[in-house]
Amino acid sequence: MNIPTLRNIIKEIIYEENTSGVDYISIKIKHDDGETSVKGRIEPTRVGFVIYNENQDGRPFNIVWKEKLNKFISGESMWYDEKDVLPASGYEDDFSKLEASYGKIE
Repeated sequence: MNIPTLRNIIKEIIYEENTSGVDYISIKIKHDDGETSVKGRIEPTRVGFVIYNENQDGRPFNIVWKEKLNKFISGESMWYDEKDVLPASGYEDDFSKLEASYGKIE
């Protein structure tokens, strides 16, 4: 499957009702050479959530729940490498609520 096809699949993700009550979040995406920070308004989807990055004029940033790994990964890099997604300082409780919506088991 090529990158444009995958991008089209991402665009077709169906939004879900926000049962976590989290409307805004700040996260960090771990890379081998550092971290990327993303923060903004969110909308839950069937596979995770979309965060509208206020640092990039509201660009949608897809976060996906990886059931096999039991954690969120960066959906932006689904067709490259899976990147771990972590809460930014002060957003740990909101991040935990989102994880609970997708069945995280400690």
